[in-house]
Amino acid sequence: MPARLRVNPAFAPSPILWAMAIREAARGNEPALSEYWFKEYRMSAMPIFREEASAYSRFAYRDQPKYARLFILGRPYYIVAQLKRPLLEDGSSPEPWYDLAQVEKQLEMDRLRALDKLPLSYLDAFKMMTIYTLVDEHRNMDSAETLAEEIVALYRDKVVPKYSRPRGATDLASCWRMMVSGYIGLLKYYRQQIESDPGKVNKCKARLVYWYKQWKRERQRSGVNTGIPGHSSMLLSDEEVRLAESISASMR
Repeated sequence: MPARLRVNPAFAPSPILWAMAIREAARGNEPALSEYWFKEYRMSAMPIFREEASAYSRFAYRDQPKYARLFILGRPYYIVAQLKRPLLEDGSSPEPWYDLAQVEKQLEMDRLRALDKLPLSYLDAFKMMTIYTLVDEHRNMDSAETLAEEIVALYRDKVVPKYSRPRGATDLASCWRMMVSGYIGLLKYYRQQIESDPGKVNKCKARLVYWYKQWKRERQRSGVNTGIPGHSSMLLSDEEVRLAESISASMR
């Protein structure tokens, strides 16, 4: 960062502009440039933004609590790594749909965010929950449960900016859909084992039933008809619904 911007950070790019630049470099198939800009952001710009209210803008964020500003600082940590692989020529998703190298890079980025003591916004938490529930190689339902608690806390915290917390029932239904899918994937994994631990299987079923109930409640609250396009992120497949209903009925 030029010396004059260090002296007067009000003229420096805001965290949002940094995030946009990093994202555009990533989209333009320039990963080296994207990572270089992220390093510049993290090592030189971000420390100033943490300390100087004027670094955000001379017009916006002036009256925003410092705690709320920290959510903005975390944005670039979730833009460098693009988890999804490009769609196939027929428009369908490849199998698996994720790029494992990018997934592991995002895990490293989240480690850096935690090291820098920046809070997770809703979209950041959603991205990490995707990894911990839907990526087979990194399925970790304990971490997903922790994220779920953080998402609920974000939803209830009125000090947090609105764009950093779930908007409502549709967002929560999307998250709880991933929790259900994650536990279904874990249950299928246990069933493939020659000798599975009954305790782990029963715990998995219990948590599956719990999150299925949460998903149904939020989907009903959202008022979204399951047949409406554009809401696929909050919907379970027919197979997942049948399995969840079957397990719920067996545990009554």
